[in-house]
Amino acid sequence: MAVSSVGRSSASSIYGNRANHIISGLASGLDTEGLIEGMVQDIKMKMDNKKGEKTILGWKQEAYRGISNQLVKLSNKYLSYSSSTNLASMSFFDSGILSTVGKFADKVSVSGSTNSQVEILGVKNMAKDTTVSFGSDKFDVSKTDIVSSEIDLNATTDVSNLAGKYITFKYNNKSYTVDLPKDGDYSSMEKAAETIQKAINSEISGTESNGDPKKQIVTVNSVGNKLNIAYGKDAETSANLEFRYGSCMEALGIKEGDIINGSTSLTTTDVNLSTTKKYSEVLSGKSIKLNFNGKDINVDLPEDCSDANKIVESINKQIESKIGKGRVTVSNEAGSAGSLKLKFTVTDGDKGNVLTIKGGSTGLLGQNGVLGLEAGTCNGLNVNSKLKDLGIDISPEGEDLVINGVKIGKYNGDTSISKIMEDINSSDAGVKVSYSNTSGRFVFTSTQGGAGGDIKMGDGGDLASKIFGTVDTSSEEPAAEGVNVTKGQDAEMAVRINGEEIILKSNNNTFNIDGLAVSVNGTFNVENFSPEGTFDSSNVEGVTLKKSVDTDKIFDAIKGFVEDYNKLIEDVNSSYTTRPDKKITPLTDDQKKDMTDKQIEEFEKKAKQGILYGDSNMRSLASEIRFAFSNPIFQEIGINVSTVPSDRGKITIDENKLRAAIESDPEKVGTAFAGKETKDENGTIVSQAGAMTQLKGVFDKYASTTGATKGILIEKAGSEFSPTSLLTNAMRKEIDDIDEEIEKLTKQLNKKIDFYTSKFSKLEVLVSQMNSQSAYLASLSGG
Repeated sequence: MAVSSVGRSSASSIYGNRANHIISGLASGLDTEGLIEGMVQDIKMKMDNKKGEKTILGWKQEAYRGISNQLVKLSNKYLSYSSSTNLASMSFFDSGILSTVGKFADKVSVSGSTNSQVEILGVKNMAKDTTVSFGSDKFDVSKTDIVSSEIDLNATTDVSNLAGKYITFKYNNKSYTVDLPKDGDYSSMEKAAETIQKAINSEISGTESNGDPKKQIVTVNSVGNKLNIAYGKDAETSANLEFRYGSCMEALGIKEGDIINGSTSLTTTDVNLSTTKKYSEVLSGKSIKLNFNGKDINVDLPEDCSDANKIVESINKQIESKIGKGRVTVSNEAGSAGSLKLKFTVTDGDKGNVLTIKGGSTGLLGQNGVLGLEAGTCNGLNVNSKLKDLGIDISPEGEDLVINGVKIGKYNGDTSISKIMEDINSSDAGVKVSYSNTSGRFVFTSTQGGAGGDIKMGDGGDLASKIFGTVDTSSEEPAAEGVNVTKGQDAEMAVRINGEEIILKSNNNTFNIDGLAVSVNGTFNVENFSPEGTFDSSNVEGVTLKKSVDTDKIFDAIKGFVEDYNKLIEDVNSSYTTRPDKKITPLTDDQKKDMTDKQIEEFEKKAKQGILYGDSNMRSLASEIRFAFSNPIFQEIGINVSTVPSDRGKITIDENKLRAAIESDPEKVGTAFAGKETKDENGTIVSQAGAMTQLKGVFDKYASTTGATKGILIEKAGSEFSPTSLLTNAMRKEIDDIDEEIEKLTKQLNKKIDFYTSKFSKLEVLVSQMNSQSAYLASLSGG
C-alpha cells in the first residue's frame, strides 16, 4: 500500500534558491523541509544571535555619532577662529559698531576696524570718472516722427502661416513647446527650414551668447515643398522625438504622433507657408505696443480696417486716453482712406520725450511685417538699427573700431549699433558705453576710476570717428563741437592718524586706513586745503570715530550657544540614564517577514531607547561639561547653572542682566567666556581660562576630527566630519568581525542543509521503489 504525501511545510523555505530543484515528501509523506529545519535550528539561532549583536552595535554606533556630531557642530560654531560667533576669542567681545561723530558726520561713513586713532579733518573733492558724451545728430534719423510703410488696404499680400505660431513635441521623455519667432524669415522653404531648425534646437539645448543653439538635436531641410526632419549630431539616438500638437502643425504637414529617432526621419506632406489676404484683413484686430517715457501703451486696431482714417482716429483716441492729450499724435501720410501710412509725431520731441514701437501682433513688425517698422524703433536712434541704415559711410569689406589703442572689432554696414556697444563693454579698452534716447547722446565712461582714466578714440578717422566722434581726454586741447568731456579726478581727504596729519587720495571715494574703510559722500572744510597741497588744521572741527558695543550680536551669540549647550546636556544625560526594555531584542529576518515597514520602524525606535544605558564614555562626558559655568563670574553677568536636579547642569539666562553686562562691561563678559591673560607683580603672564576654553578641551578630547589620534567617540564610532574614521573605527572592526562569523555560520548551515537534503532524497527514492513493488504485488493478487 502506498504511503500518501503530506506535502511541503508551509514554513519559510530553508532551501533558498535551491528550492526549485527539490521535491520533498512526495513519496514518503514526510515534511522533510521542516525536519531539516529542526536539525539545523542550532546554527540558525547562532546566526540570529550574531545578527542581533551586529544590529545593536550599529544602533550604538549611530547613538555615539549623534552625540559626537553635536560636539563637532558646537565646536565649529562657537570655538572656531573662522566662525563669526567664536565665543572663545576676546576679539569677538571687543568687536563693536563704529560710528562717525561731529558737525560733518553725515559726510563720512566707516566700516571695518583699526587700532589706529583716526580723525577725518576735511574732504576737498569727490572722485569722479572720466566721461565723454557724443550727440547722434550726424545720423539721418527723424528726431520727432516715426513713419510706417504705405499700405494699400485693398491690395493683397501673403501672410505667414508659421510666424508667431507654436508646436509641441516630446523628446527623451520631456515635453517641449516651441514658439516660432514672429519676425522669422519664412519667405522660402529653405529659409523656413532654417528658422524652424534653430527654434527647435534652441528650445531643447538653450542658446549661446550669439543666439545660436548650444546643440544640434535635429536637422530640418527643405525637399521641394516638403520638410525633412531628422536627428542631428548631438541627439540622443536611442530616444524618440514625438510631435504632439500645435497651431502650425497642419501648415507644416506634420501629424500628431509623427516620430523621428536615430534611425527614422520624417518627411512631411506639402507645407503651406502662407495664405493670401487683403491688407485690411491682415490689420484687423491686431495690436501695437508702444512705450512713451517708460509707460507701456497697448493700441488695438479696429476689426474693420478698410478705412485708413478710422484706423488713425481709433489709435489717437486710445493714445490720448492713456497718456493725455497732445503728447503723441498719429496721422495718415498717405492722404486717402484706401491707403495707410502711419506717422507718429511726438510733441516737443526735442525736449526729451521718447516714443518707442515696443512690439506688435504677428505680421505687423519686423523685416517681413506689413508696417515696415522694427521693434525698438523710436523718435531718436534705434540702437538695433544697422550702420548702413543710419547713413554711416563704411567700406563693404568692413572697418576697424579702436578705442584707447585696443581693437574692438571689424564691422561692416550690416552690423548694428547695439552689437558694437556690446563688444565695447566686454572689451579690455577700459571704457563702458551707453545710449540715452532722452538726451540723444552716447556716453563713454572710463572704468579706470578717478584722474587715472583717459578716453582716446577716432584719431586717424577710423570707424569710431564715423559713428561717435573724435576725442582725447589726455589732451589739453578743447574737445570738438558736440563732444562733452568731463575729466576724472581723485577724491582728496585730510586725516590725522595717530597724531600725524596726511592728505590721502582715492579714485573711488573710499579710503583704507589700517583696516578701516572710510567712505565719503560730500566735501567739507574745503577752504583749509591750500593750492600747494597742504591742510591747515588749526581751529578745524573734524569727524571723529565712536565705538559702541554691538550688544545684539554678542547677546544673540550667547543665547544661541546656551540653547545648543542645554540640548547637548539633555541628550548626553538621557543617553546613559534611560533604561532599556530588556524584553525587546532586535528582530530576526523571519520576524520582519510578517511585519510592515511602519511596524518595523516603530519597533526599532523603541528598541533603540536606552541603547547606551550606563555607558562610561557618556557618563564621563556629562561630568566634564556640567561644571563649565560654575565660576561665580557667570552669576554676575546673568548666567546661572540650574538648581533643578533633573537639569543636570543646564544653564539659564537672565536676559536683562546679561544685556546690561554686555553694554556696561563687555570685557568682563568676554573674560567669563574666553578668559584672559594678565601679568602679576613680577611681570609673569597669568592665564585665566574661560568656560569656552575648558569646553574646547573637553570637545577635542571626545570629538576631535583631526590628528593621528582623534576624539574618543570618533575613534570608537567614526564620524561624517572625519570621512576616514567611518572605515577605521573600533565599532566598525567589531561589526566586520561579526560579519565574518555570520559568513562562516552561513556556509556551515548550507553544508548541513545539503547533507540532510541528500539523505532525505535517497529515502524518497527507496520509498518510491517500495510503493511501486507494493502496487505490483497487489495487482498480481487481484487486489
